[in-house]
Amino acid sequence: TTATDFQAAFSAMGRTADIWDWDELGMPTVAILSAYNAVVIDESWYFDLTQMDTLAAFLDQPEPSLNQVVMMGRDLSYGSSARAWMEQYTGTEYVQDDPGFRQLTSTPGNPIGNDETFVIQGGYPDEVSLSTTFTGGEVIYKYTAAGSALDRFDDEQEARAFYQKEGKAWDSKLWPMVPSGADSAAAVSYVGLTHASVYFCFNLNYIQEATRRAEILDRTLDWLSTATSAGKDVAMETSPTPNLPGKLTMGQNYPNPFNPTTRIQVGVPADYTGRMDLKVYNVRGQLVKTLFEGTKPPGFFTFEWDGTSNRGAPV
Repeated sequence: TTATDFQAAFSAMGRTADIWDWDELGMPTVAILSAYNAVVIDESWYFDLTQMDTLAAFLDQPEPSLNQVVMMGRDLSYGSSARAWMEQYTGTEYVQDDPGFRQLTSTPGNPIGNDETFVIQGGYPDEVSLSTTFTGGEVIYKYTAAGSALDRFDDEQEARAFYQKEGKAWDSKLWPMVPSGADSAAAVSYVGLTHASVYFCFNLNYIQEATRRAEILDRTLDWLSTATSAGKDVAMETSPTPNLPGKLTMGQNYPNPFNPTTRIQVGVPADYTGRMDLKVYNVRGQLVKTLFEGTKPPGFFTFEWDGTSNRGAPV
């Protein structure tokens, strides 16, 4: 999405925005991100380690109100190295690359979706579902019909050839080009402990009508402002650790593959009081590294491994 498209949308909303091109200017600092009421990210590829680390540091800050972010883009969840991060910060799990459908329909009564149905245009929008680990997400839009034939292939052979040309791995889920399930989503809102997010599995310019772009973005920012206030009140009044997992969980390490470090997140449920050991083993079942031994209170905890053994040797 071009800067001009965003400027036009914000102008139509009567809002102001600064544009930051991180391909040219590099990643903004946490201090810069924190200076704004909300951060809107429009990207056509999944985040790299620097981007994930900086955004996590911004979103994890304990502020008086929840940190606000909008993530828009095809392929944000496509890369396996970014999926655990996306799940943690958007409350979604990756399902497949490009479900084929382009007609979107709002969940009835959703304040962002506004009970509307429309057609997007563009390639590779991701399909996601609500996370069972990071609960608290709500589906805004679902893929409900083909809507358009412009981004569809006539047969599997044509689809395979196109993916090969684009350098993208083929997945058996990609044919036939239909959503994987009734609960899969094209956009999701999420309230976590320190942030509120809205994730669109497509870029802003996939929305064809300029007026609709501005209206959806305006409702999104309104919801974030409300959710930020309400979500923080709930977090402060009910429990210091909302959205706890229902069982002891371990997320996929990210990034994967990694160099030189990777992170592993563990979730501890409210009723768990036992010991928790986190150890790395090789393919022979031999212990390589002990990352943690002991107990943890309910909540989510991230552990880092630098690829070395207990003796400090690289493996």
